[in-house]
Amino acid sequence: MGSHWNTNSFHNESSEYGAPRMRRKTTRLHYAAHDGDCLRIESLLAVGFDIEARDAYGRTPLLRAAFNGHIDAFDLLLRYGADFNAEDDWGRRAEHLAVKNDHWDLLCFILEWGGEGVLYSRDNFGRTPAHLASLKGKLDVLSAIISSKFNINVKDNWHRTPLHLAYKSENKETAEFLKKKGADNKCVDLFGRRPEDM
Repeated sequence: MGSHWNTNSFHNESSEYGAPRMRRKTTRLHYAAHDGDCLRIESLLAVGFDIEARDAYGRTPLLRAAFNGHIDAFDLLLRYGADFNAEDDWGRRAEHLAVKNDHWDLLCFILEWGGEGVLYSRDNFGRTPAHLASLKGKLDVLSAIISSKFNINVKDNWHRTPLHLAYKSENKETAEFLKKKGADNKCVDLFGRRPEDM
C-alpha cells in the first residue's frame, strides 16, 4: 500500500534562489512527518529510522512536519530528540517554514518551545520570520511579532527591512501597518533604495 503523499509540494522549490540540489534520501520517516502521521512516526523511530535524515532540500523530518503545519508530529519529533534548530538548504528553520506556509498555530507553538529569540533567526538571505511575513502580507503574524518588542527595522543581507519587503511585494496595507508601528521609511538598502523605492 503506497502513501497518498503529494510529491509536488517538495518539487516546487527545486530551483528557488539556486539552492543546492544534493543527492539525499527521502525516508519513510520524512513521508510520515509530511503527512503528520504520529503513529507511523513512532513506529519508524522504534525500528531505528534516523530522526535527523536530510531530504533533497536538506529538510529533516521535523522540518517536513513544520512545512505542512503538523503541530502534533512536530511536538512528537521534538520529544524524541529532533534538533529544534535544524535548517534546510536555504537556512530556513521551522519558524521560517511556519510563516512561509501560513501555519500560524505552529508558529505560536514554536515561540512557546523556543522563546522569542526564534524571531531573530535568519535564513541564508538574512531574513527573519518578520521579513517573510511582510513579503506575504501576514498582518496577524507581524502584529504578534511586534507585540514581543521585536526590532521591526531589522535588516537582511541586502540591508532590507520588513518594510522594504512589504513595498517590494506591493502589500500596501502591510506597509502602512509597519509604518504605524515605527518602521523606518528612510532607511536605505545596499543599493541606496528606501522602502518606497522598491
